[in-house]
Amino acid sequence: MQLLFQELNSDPQTQGLIDATDKISQRSPKEIQADNSPALLSVYLYRVSENPFIKNQFPVPGTGSNLRKPPLTLDLNYMITPLLKEPEDRQIVLGKVMKVLYDKAVLEGADLVAPFSEDGEAVRLTLNPVPLEEITKVWQAMELDYKLSVCYIARVTMIESDRQKNAVRVIEKTAAYGGF
Repeated sequence: MQLLFQELNSDPQTQGLIDATDKISQRSPKEIQADNSPALLSVYLYRVSENPFIKNQFPVPGTGSNLRKPPLTLDLNYMITPLLKEPEDRQIVLGKVMKVLYDKAVLEGADLVAPFSEDGEAVRLTLNPVPLEEITKVWQAMELDYKLSVCYIARVTMIESDRQKNAVRVIEKTAAYGGF
């Protein structure tokens, strides 16, 4: 959020449109509208799914001789919606947000908040061209009329497992060949 705020305020075209960090919210547009929040940009997490490409990993070392289940790898699906009054301002802000996320497509270290900033993993942001039918379903679930928005996927977010099992190391192996 801080990255978006800094970039929006460093551009003369968007400077002043979102003039405080509380104008960028992780709440849904419906929640923002319901309580008359001052937020003008919604970065709403609308779906969490397991990343199918990193699903079958080997166990990782745990404590002592234990093995720990591999981390749960998640894709976080965000819908970004500018909530400014003027259509032109909404388009300008959305264009700038997309430019920022394109230029800074890999977030790591100080760009991330704890606990993600501490584990050394990078989060990749990818524009997700969601079909209009699917995005319309999200808006219908919020019981709001469609507003200009764009979807992004944050990959790979890893959540470490606490489950461990004892793994005894192979110390000796005997191999016999044939019947002689």
